[in-house]
Amino acid sequence: MLISHLILATETGPRTFPDGVPSIFQLQDQIEAAWDHGYNSRGRDETGGIRGTRKFIGTQEVRVTAEDCLQRPRANRAQAQALFSYLKVNCSALRYQDSREISAVDQVFDAIESYYQCSLTKPEDARNKVQCTMLAPIYFQRPGHSLTVIGLQKTMHNERHLLVFNPGHRYKDTPPSLPQRQRPDVLEPYRLRAESLRKYSEFELL
Repeated sequence: MLISHLILATETGPRTFPDGVPSIFQLQDQIEAAWDHGYNSRGRDETGGIRGTRKFIGTQEVRVTAEDCLQRPRANRAQAQALFSYLKVNCSALRYQDSREISAVDQVFDAIESYYQCSLTKPEDARNKVQCTMLAPIYFQRPGHSLTVIGLQKTMHNERHLLVFNPGHRYKDTPPSLPQRQRPDVLEPYRLRAESLRKYSEFELL
């Protein structure tokens, strides 16, 4: 999803991926090329190389502090850091953990809401029920799984839901012949509620 955005909305994407969304093997080649150019080449030492393998490419993080690498060494982190550094993609990697003051879930929702609010440049924007932006999607990593955040929904009762593409979910089209009043809520398959994430104490965003 992030690479699709790079291709459609940036100058970097079409130059790097002239044939469109790359295959897994092409991504592996890009990561290996990044290592060849010295971008986080320790990833090759940790994985033994990934070209032509079924090894997990991993979370798409770009900037990692030395302290974080020492606390949580990950081969997949090194791969992603190498790839995006090599492509000169400007982004920020953020990590959230439970604290005494605020849960990691609430920190994530606050950060994502702030991200989208930054795109509201006119007073009338805040009054519109639906606000469209050209902001990049957000890569959201929870323990054991990753999703792509494409929006945030705020209800009349001030409840917040993330709108996500979940690779683990099978989406179904609504039959066009179904009467309007019988059609399900079209956003429901894409909603991610905070309650479903409370069991986790750590998240990462890109």
